[in-house]
Amino acid sequence: MKKNIFTSILFLLFISLSAQSNDVFCEQVSALQQLIKTEHYSPKPLNDSLSKGVYGLFLKTLDPDKEFFISKDYDLFSSDTYELDNYIQAGTCGFIDKYIETLKERILNAKAIIESLEKETLDYSGRDTLYFDADKSNKVLLDNTQTRRLWSKRLRYKIATTALEDDSIFDHVKANFKTLVNNLKIKVLKRQLCVLDEMLLQNGGLEKFVKESFLNAMAAYQDPNSTFFNLSEKKLFEDGLSANQLSFGINTEKNRDGDIVIAYITPGSVAYENGSFDPNDIIQSLTSGNDQLETYCISNDDVMAFTNDEKHMTVTFKIKKRNGSIQQIELTKSLLKVEENLTRAYIIDGGSKLGYINIPSFYTDMESVNGLGLANDVAKELYKLNKENITGLILDLRFNGGGSMKEASDLAGMFIDRGPVSVLKYKNG
Repeated sequence: MKKNIFTSILFLLFISLSAQSNDVFCEQVSALQQLIKTEHYSPKPLNDSLSKGVYGLFLKTLDPDKEFFISKDYDLFSSDTYELDNYIQAGTCGFIDKYIETLKERILNAKAIIESLEKETLDYSGRDTLYFDADKSNKVLLDNTQTRRLWSKRLRYKIATTALEDDSIFDHVKANFKTLVNNLKIKVLKRQLCVLDEMLLQNGGLEKFVKESFLNAMAAYQDPNSTFFNLSEKKLFEDGLSANQLSFGINTEKNRDGDIVIAYITPGSVAYENGSFDPNDIIQSLTSGNDQLETYCISNDDVMAFTNDEKHMTVTFKIKKRNGSIQQIELTKSLLKVEENLTRAYIIDGGSKLGYINIPSFYTDMESVNGLGLANDVAKELYKLNKENITGLILDLRFNGGGSMKEASDLAGMFIDRGPVSVLKYKNG
């Protein structure tokens, strides 16, 4: 009896946690729909056409290569084709659970298939066909038999191409093909298993990925330039438009062995001043308060999301040095200049003095009331150049990635003293 009561409590707790999670998701869906309705220049109506469009974009994001879902999954999902608008209108979000559960089931199934292929001898004889563009093939996997065949073909192709990449002499590969593919098999299969684990273990888990995929589908249906940012993505976006950011000064990447390693340490940063970090150090885990991120089989994007999280001001880095020693190093973020966004001025003296200003982006300060950014920095550089009695000026906008329209307009206003330099038209006139 006690066992049954305990099981019931766990079940109710799971339902409660799931409901709380969906409540947050519902609030996000409602807030996004309201934002589109009030702020988008030409919002598309909430109707069956929207439902069908969002449904298609959503499924394409969940399984872009059509390697997980099978025919019966699409049958299960199809009831939502013209119902998503009604769910959004009513504020009911329980529909999302079946996508989370089904995708998780299919990823675990793919892992089981790959693990079973490790024990089998792969057949490279005869001819086979593999489509790389899922849209062009326009095929849906009918059942698990077809799923298994697809993964077998993909892995055989990957093993064979890896053999050619490692040894570019075709005749040598051909003569030693059997030995080469047998030696590479475990390595390639393990790497693919790690890719699947990345999907399951990504920052926030698979549930977060599915829910944010739906929110992105809602935004993308309105126009191709609209997207949904979670808090980490918002922070990265704002940092990309700022001349300063709170940072540890560590850039990471994923190496060929699947390890997250330090790629670059920014001079002047806290990591640089600490002196304990070196390029190619392996980051094994990150800890901030009660949050911990193990770096086994996760993407570099997840590592960046963790280190850029505004809540993670102080992080303990567990690193493995080249000599095999393990170190735990605690760092606290400091304000760091974003070198890529700094405007620099030079004088080109080739008979006549020319001023040269490089403008890498139209960055701004989103936290400041005045929003001083690029235009203010250019004005300072112009003042210094004018004191050098330049006879001309070059503004270099090559490789400029864009940014704040206000900064671009303010910059143009320095050189155009009459008439508008830009016109904004809002949907309400």
